[in-house]
Amino acid sequence: MVLRQAAARCWAMLLARIYERLPLACPKCGQPMRLIAFIMEPPVVEKILKHIGEPTEPPTVLPARAPPQVEMDFGQVVQANDWPDMDQTTETTDETWN
Repeated sequence: MVLRQAAARCWAMLLARIYERLPLACPKCGQPMRLIAFIMEPPVVEKILKHIGEPTEPPTVLPARAPPQVEMDFGQVVQANDWPDMDQTTETTDETWN
């Protein structure tokens, strides 16, 4: 039981660090709030969201796009002999590693 309380306290402190405030603090008075219910029925959740003026449908997911490097023209063309030390098709001698 003590371990469970300590874990819950750690979670609350992590959330406080992320959001820079306590997660269950009243935004008006700052006093701690407590959960009284979890609403799981979709029609009830939709009714509440409509009442407070929030959208009831999830946002549309945009299609993936190419990485930005493909869109930018840097004019970088690598020639075969630009990196002779990295060419693994040629034989290396011990002199190159000294």
